[in-house]
Parts: sequence; C-alpha cells; structure tokens
Amino acid sequence: MMNTGNMIDEIRAARILAGEASDAELKEHKQLLESDLGYREEWNEWLNAWQLGDDAVLQMNIDTDGALAELLEKAKTRTVDVSVRKIRVRVMRLAAAVAAVLTIGIGMRYLIDNSKSEYLNYIAGDRLPMEISLSDGSKVTLNRGASLEVVQPFRGKERRVSLSGEAWFEVAPDSKHPFIVGSGEFEVRVVGTQFNVRNVEGAETFNVEVLEGIVDLVRLTGTDSPLRLKAGDGAVFYHRTKTLDRVRFSMNNIAWKSGRISFDDSPLLDVFATLERVYGTRLVANDASILQERLVGTFAYDDFDHIIDVVCRTFNLRYEGDSAMIMVYRNN
Repeated sequence: MMNTGNMIDEIRAARILAGEASDAELKEHKQLLESDLGYREEWNEWLNAWQLGDDAVLQMNIDTDGALAELLEKAKTRTVDVSVRKIRVRVMRLAAAVAAVLTIGIGMRYLIDNSKSEYLNYIAGDRLPMEISLSDGSKVTLNRGASLEVVQPFRGKERRVSLSGEAWFEVAPDSKHPFIVGSGEFEVRVVGTQFNVRNVEGAETFNVEVLEGIVDLVRLTGTDSPLRLKAGDGAVFYHRTKTLDRVRFSMNNIAWKSGRISFDDSPLLDVFATLERVYGTRLVANDASILQERLVGTFAYDDFDHIIDVVCRTFNLRYEGDSAMIMVYRNN
C-alpha cells in the first residue's frame, strides 16, 4: 500500500533526482532511507513517478498535463503499482519542485535529462524481490530487504554499484568498462557474467556464486591477491575467522531467485539453513537430533508453509511460530 504522507522535501527531491544535491543533502537523504520506513516508502513513490517520466521535458513554463500524458502513455506498457491519480499528484508536485529549483538559480532545464547522472537508491521490500534494469543493459534482482546504490547513467571508465544484502546480477558485456559491485569489505569485479552476491548484516559469511563468466573477488582490507572465480565456482568469507574459501556453486544458493530448491540426502541442519536464506524465516529445532534427519526432495515455486508441512510430516515433527521464527519439535 502506498504511503499518503508528505515526508519528502520536494525541493531536495528534485535536486537529488537531477544530480544537483550537495553531499550534505545526499548524506541526510541516505540516513532517512535507512532509518525511516515512511520516508523510504514515499521516496519509492517519487522514484516511480520520476522513472516513468524519463523523457518528459520541462520548459520554463512547466506543462504538467503534457508530462502526465507521457507518463500515462508509458504506463500502458508497464506494470506499475501506482494509481493514475497519485501519479498526477507526484508529477505536479515534482514539477512544482523543479520550478522552485529553477527560481533559485540551479538552472535545471529538464525534468529528466539523460545527459546527467543521477544518484539512485533502490530498496527491496520485505515480501518480494525487486528487479532493476541499469543504463548499460545489465539487470539486477534484489532479494528481500536488500538495497542497491548506483549512479545512472554510468559515467567514467567503471560501472560501479554498492550493495547491501543479497542480489543476482546479469551484467552486460563491456570490456572497456568493468562492472564493480562494492559490498562491505569486498569488491566483485567483472566484465560480463551472471553471479550472486550475499552480504547480509549479522550473517556469519559473505558469499559469491558464479553461474556464467569470470569474476575477481577483491578484499579491500586485506593484502591477498584477488580470488578469480569461474562458472561453477563460489566463495565464502567467514567474518569471525577472516578466512576465504573457494567452494562449488550450489543452485540452492540462488533458490530465492530461481524458485527451485533441491535436497539430496541433506541433513535438516542444511535444509533449515537453506529455507531461512530463501524465505527469511528462522528455523530452530528444540532437539539436536532433529537436525540429523536427512531429506530427499525437490520443491519448485512452493511457499514456505507447504515446504515446512512436508518436512514435518516426513519426520513426524510439529512446529509453531510466526514469519520471523519457527520452533520445530518432535511429536510425543
């Protein structure tokens, strides 16, 4: 549901979206995005309206009806969770904000100007992943709760993004402009490939999995040479011991993206860890022997409740809890 509040400073929003904001404004904006859910929801509404109107030209006399017409024409071919009435409000408020920016001498001439780079911060909700198309043709899918910071269109010799959480990347090939994902104390550097990066706050590990192509994993705080990963490779960095291991790629590690989970005589310890990663619900066994049970099975596009029901029926277990945590018990 869209937020109907008015938490956004229209002038600052226009400056940020047009690439005219100061470092202090960007810093405050980022802090609000991270700490204030209401602000984040309303900012996403502004971002939706802004992206829909990426060809609408703003003249000195702002034609809000013309801009709205272009938005609605684009909306016919897109699935956007924004009502027509609220799009009109967003366009008119944004146009008014840009007009105010003009009057104080910023000199911005376009509602959207593709010749300028814009700072964008994408934040996925808690229920569904978010798909993003970047200016170079690359595609990113953010897992639930993840965020991606990027300047669009890309400028300079590198294509840089900053990730918090988990995301799947399909990078458009461009040998002259490497694609770099910054996440915590690591950088993942590629030219063109498909790979997954997971850097979740509070998790014990940092993970990279490569499905296609080659990536170099660089630890910014270390002195080791980059770890080169090829298709079928993965890497796990253990935060506690500061050790980095090469591992084999597992499709279960991207089950949140593919919708397919497969277990081949896997202990429930691993099953629970996989389900927690995919669905975001913590699973705790009250008896350690439960975790030694072994499961064989494949689940495709099943919801969490169905999978945990199957597991419990298979091993005569029961469970109770909520979407945050579930306790699993043996039946007496």
